[in-house]
Amino acid sequence: MARIWARHWALLVWVSLLVGCDRPAAPSANPSAKSPPSRPKVLLPSLGVIRLSPASLPADLQSEFAPSGGLPSYCAKFEYAGPRTWLAINPQRWQKGKVFSEDKGEHTMKVPMSGEIAFTMTEVSNAAGQTDIKIHETYPVESDPETGLVTHRFSTSTSYAHPSIKGLAVHTVKADLPLEIPDGKEATIWAVFVDEPPGAELSMSLEDRAKRADSAWLFKISTVEPEK
Repeated sequence: MARIWARHWALLVWVSLLVGCDRPAAPSANPSAKSPPSRPKVLLPSLGVIRLSPASLPADLQSEFAPSGGLPSYCAKFEYAGPRTWLAINPQRWQKGKVFSEDKGEHTMKVPMSGEIAFTMTEVSNAAGQTDIKIHETYPVESDPETGLVTHRFSTSTSYAHPSIKGLAVHTVKADLPLEIPDGKEATIWAVFVDEPPGAELSMSLEDRAKRADSAWLFKISTVEPEK
């Protein structure tokens, strides 16, 4: 019996020693380790409103949309949360005081949408050896809702038979940014005037200035409902 009690007492003492021992401290965090960068949050405008804000031309658009040959270009950040899913771009061409043509293009977009839109003008020779003015357009049709980075964009160009404008006085007007355009409204965001007579007043409307210029382009933007 004495042996049994002795063994029991020794076991209790051994367990007590184990419990009383200091446990190894948890490994400390590596102070040099960096937490993963947080994704930027895209703050879109209210529903039913296009918002345009200043932007630089992205690197992947530089080769085609940077100004060249003394002709102008335009770039802005486009943001839209919905609910419409169609975007209309209308480069309205004026010549000799009248609207010569309207090449309104309507295209689908996946909302919410964020990305750069850009326009530029170049001169090319057509098959007859005459000069064409070519208008290049690009805008996003799909973007990452978390980062706002464009994942798919649409680009197109339209040629106009037009005498060369190189060496002529070319003036441009950009809409003040940031600019908000509600659904159902169309806004001119960029205007190009060629050989505009002196004395154009800043208070004049863009349409009045286009009437006075030898030629002009007014770039208009809006959301539209799909045709039924």
